[in-house]
Amino acid sequence: MKIGQEETSQIKSYAFAVRNDERFRALKVRWEFWVVSDDLDDYAREEITSSDRPYGMLDRKDNTEIWVKTWSQILNDSKARLQLSKRS
Repeated sequence: MKIGQEETSQIKSYAFAVRNDERFRALKVRWEFWVVSDDLDDYAREEITSSDRPYGMLDRKDNTEIWVKTWSQILNDSKARLQLSKRS
C-alpha cells in the first residue's frame, strides 16, 4: 500500500489532536508521529518535499513533528547509524 492523501491527512489529524489537547500542553515532551509504508504516491511525495523542512517531514510545530517514511528509508538510516557506531 502506498502512502497518499488519506494517510497523510490521518497522521496529521492524530498529531493535531495531541498538540491541541490541554492534557498534553504542560508536559515537557517532544512528540513524533510517523506514517510508514513500502512506497509513496505523488501526492505524499509533494507534501514531504519542502525547502524549509527536511525531506520526509510533513509538519513541525511547537513540540510535534510528523514524518512520512518508507521501510527502505528506515532500514538505510539504521544501517548508516550502525556503521557510524562501529567506527567509534
